[in-house]
Amino acid sequence: KTYQRKSVQSPPPDIILPPIPLIPFTQLHLPITTSLQLSEVIGNQTIYRYSDYQRVVRWDYRTHKVIRPQHFNGKNWIYKAGNRPWIPFGLVRLAGYPELLNIVLIIEGQKCVEIANSRCLPAVCLEAGDYSTQTIAAKLEAIRARLERVFLVVLPDYNLAGLYRARNILEVAYKSGIPAIALDPLKIKPDLKVGDDIEQIPELDIEYFMKIIREKERYGLIRIERRPVAATHPIGN
Repeated sequence: KTYQRKSVQSPPPDIILPPIPLIPFTQLHLPITTSLQLSEVIGNQTIYRYSDYQRVVRWDYRTHKVIRPQHFNGKNWIYKAGNRPWIPFGLVRLAGYPELLNIVLIIEGQKCVEIANSRCLPAVCLEAGDYSTQTIAAKLEAIRARLERVFLVVLPDYNLAGLYRARNILEVAYKSGIPAIALDPLKIKPDLKVGDDIEQIPELDIEYFMKIIREKERYGLIRIERRPVAATHPIGN
């Protein structure tokens, strides 16, 4: 769908967490988020660059937004996704630590990735392309291929569609052998309205995010089997 409007609906239920992931032989760490520029704003239009051949164009209007993918055919930008596979937006900004477990925040939408990255949160989104199991699996594999060892933390928008997408991502990650959990946005900020996202959670910065992760480990929602690692790569703050 290229035309999107926030709809009024009942508040979504709490997220049901998947089986508790066991993270063996490693420690959690935040990958480096570089300052690579991936977006350009021109009036009400924003262009999000995925590669030299792929981008997404977004128009923001007073009552709605329009988002369309484009691919470059060698001469012009065409309003279709094209045949090349799309990687998660924001992934090229991340530089991981191969011997540690790199935490990656998965959120919805390119704009939210830019907001998260501005807070130094290592975030990506899976938008651009469908949400089929095959497409999700390919994008999760792209994350793993770049960062080697990853731990996915999914933060959905506060609506039913977001929770369904989060569930699908968790199921694919589980089948792919990638440890992953989902955060309930309402438990981070109880006064969220239906349709809100990370933009309406300004307190979610890197310190608060790591506090949430440590609390989940502390209360047994993440199980980590630890072993000493090189002193040059301490656990991120």
